[in-house]
Amino acid sequence: MFLPDLRYNTYVAFVEGCNSATEGVLLEGFGDWVHARILGVQTSFHWSAVVASPYLSHRLDESWQHSPKVDEFDAAASAELLAQLDAFLADRST
Repeated sequence: MFLPDLRYNTYVAFVEGCNSATEGVLLEGFGDWVHARILGVQTSFHWSAVVASPYLSHRLDESWQHSPKVDEFDAAASAELLAQLDAFLADRST
């Protein structure tokens, strides 16, 4: 997999693009699965916000936008996305 950068939003765009290429089959049920697994309840948030939610609390600070924490967030949230996607696809295949 080649991505132009390592930002979380780039990973999300790539996964959504793959989902579009499969006409929604790839991620069918992923949103509900992620909500149940991470939050324990359904919400109106997109799955990408739910996956990143454990890493978002510090983003409310305006100074955060100009700090090294941006890279830390992208790395952590991207790793979480790949882990959740792997687990979802494994669960679905059984």
